[in-house]
Amino acid sequence: INPHHQPTARLAAEIGEAYLDHGAVVAAMQPVIGALEPADRRRLARAYVAVGDLKRARALGDADGVDDASRRAIRGAVDLAEGKLRAAEQALAPVTEQLPRDPWAQLQYGQLLLQMGSAKKATTYFRRAKALTQDPHPALGAAWAALRQGDRKTALAEAREAEELASKGLTHPRLRAEALASQGHALLSSGRRAQRKAARRFAKALRVEPDLPLALMGQGQLAGAQGRIADAVAKYFRVTQV
Repeated sequence: INPHHQPTARLAAEIGEAYLDHGAVVAAMQPVIGALEPADRRRLARAYVAVGDLKRARALGDADGVDDASRRAIRGAVDLAEGKLRAAEQALAPVTEQLPRDPWAQLQYGQLLLQMGSAKKATTYFRRAKALTQDPHPALGAAWAALRQGDRKTALAEAREAEELASKGLTHPRLRAEALASQGHALLSSGRRAQRKAARRFAKALRVEPDLPLALMGQGQLAGAQGRIADAVAKYFRVTQV
């Protein structure tokens, strides 16, 4: 395979991103960096942000001739990584209208809104993203937005949908584990019978991804709710070690 062949590089990067292999995205896109399409530029920038190389990500957005939507999307992603939430909001809000068919534009803004405490508004953008992709990330986001609003029934349904999408698609097993753990969190405060179901979801998630913090935190919360304080402390401590 010729890595300098742009369609091949794009396909390799798409697979890498779906499998959460951000290094593979960088390796695929760097050889064709001088001829990046806007969507490829944004994907490479996301990969740089994911591996912590904010300087290279920022440079992709600041390069000459970059379209406004890509410039804003990349700037917002870097601002978000740096914890500059208001700056990220100013950059990313217009991108959702500039790129209405880009699921990542909708997803990223939804994630930002959720982080800022605007769960109800975030749900709108997670739903937009869900309509545009079979990737499980938007359904996971929608599950947590529902949880933040106290809607455990919707949260459970969204997390189940995320698990189904993760099981069917070319994704890293971690996403299926996160979907299972999210189901557990949705069941946590729904009575003793539901707590037993939650415990099974957390255990199943940890069989898929043994050090998943989301599942370990859920086990800690469940142990605390059942008065097993030593077990809860042990689970929380393990979270700090992964």
